[in-house]
Amino acid sequence: MNRRWTFNLLVGIVAVFGLFSCATEDEDIRPKTVADVIINESRFSIFRSVLQQAGLSDALKSGQFTVFAPNDEAFNKMSISDASQVGGMSPDSLRAIVSYLILDGERKAESFAAGEKVAVNTLLDAPLYISKNETVFKVNMANVVKQDISADNGVVHEID
Repeated sequence: MNRRWTFNLLVGIVAVFGLFSCATEDEDIRPKTVADVIINESRFSIFRSVLQQAGLSDALKSGQFTVFAPNDEAFNKMSISDASQVGGMSPDSLRAIVSYLILDGERKAESFAAGEKVAVNTLLDAPLYISKNETVFKVNMANVVKQDISADNGVVHEID
């Protein structure tokens, strides 16, 4: 009787661990889009709200994109300390702001040549100025503080 109880306990433990490991594997193989990166990272809480209020979260789940995503510190520099402060803006204004920070296609940091300042066209059809040297990667006047955050449909560069 004791062996049977021990056997049943072991089978139960293996089953429980199997269930948890399957959930983890499913999460690991689930596609992660540029929208998912922004939605799931706490440092993008204000930008996430802007993206959602603009109605663009789903649009960034298909296609290939490069997103220059302002972190919360970037918004703080503009005296925006939480998402409620952008709630009064129209969805069209928010879409324009977001579209200005997105390039069509994937552009990793290495694709921008060091020592040059280049204008790249955004989804807003307006130029975004990229400059880079050995130590600094800038978008307009903002620093890229984390580059090449990979997603299945592009890349996110975190800006301050």
